[in-house]
Amino acid sequence: MLLNIKCIDVGTNYCPCYLAEIGNCLVCSHLNGKGCGDCNWQGICIMNDFYWNGKRSAEGRTIIRTEEVSKKLIADNLLLLSAQIPSHKVKDFVHPGTFVFIKNDSFPDFYDVPTSVMDVDEKKHILHFAIQIVGPKTKALLKEEKKITIRGPYWNGIYGIEHIKTLENGYVLIITRGICQASALLLIKKLINNDNKVKVYIDPGSLGRIFIGDSLKELGITAIKTDITKKEKLNEIKSDIENQPFDLIYSGGGDLQHLIIFKIIKETKKEVPLIASNNNQIYCGEGICGSCAVENSKETHRERIYLCKAQFDYTTYVQRGFYNG
Repeated sequence: MLLNIKCIDVGTNYCPCYLAEIGNCLVCSHLNGKGCGDCNWQGICIMNDFYWNGKRSAEGRTIIRTEEVSKKLIADNLLLLSAQIPSHKVKDFVHPGTFVFIKNDSFPDFYDVPTSVMDVDEKKHILHFAIQIVGPKTKALLKEEKKITIRGPYWNGIYGIEHIKTLENGYVLIITRGICQASALLLIKKLINNDNKVKVYIDPGSLGRIFIGDSLKELGITAIKTDITKKEKLNEIKSDIENQPFDLIYSGGGDLQHLIIFKIIKETKKEVPLIASNNNQIYCGEGICGSCAVENSKETHRERIYLCKAQFDYTTYVQRGFYNG
């Protein structure tokens, strides 16, 4: 195995998955055709679970048909949508990096679009979404019909998730832009619950607005408005990284933004881990369609990596050139 790859689904109810069944498991070398014990051990034996399950994949993600609780177009291209799900399922949607595939229920399955879970009301078991209207799939959600379909949960919306799970009593810098504000809220809540302090920069981007500001204020956080396209604003962020004792930095935005923040950290010579939003094309979420696949090769050895599932250090992600742009 050329990369220190982990799979986001290992140890969950969705492992072993369809990839194991067809011989393309990300982690287990026995289940991806190599036939040797070369796995990145994550605490369980996937092959053992596969055999115990009758050499079949585990049951797939749930498809939930529900009705919108609320839907509000707060800008020409920004929709806030909420939907209620069964109470026993809500705990699976609260993790940072959670996303689902959502669509208007009256449209065909290929209309479902990957969407970050912005927030969760666990008491009322309601999921909240912010959706940028950019094409036919998202425009279909503007229709008057209230019935929607939610497929999920999926958890690989952030690279470097292990840092989030383990960091306690730390100091974290959050830099997020545009629609990626939606993926920042659950992350910030998790960090605060683990007694971390958080500093937040938000660039409204093409949306032209900060839409998580009120939610942050409820958490005692006042976000700093920025514009990462301007050098003086980037210098402010660089000064913060140089002079503040950050334990972790999160970049939520496009891959170009990730690269900019990555280079700034290198320039400051600070040894601060960078975690980042997953911006790859995702259609099925299961590694089957191949839209998220990249080829990692070295000499004569090649690996096909499915970025909807693969977890690895963001430094590796940059060095291997897996980013878009």
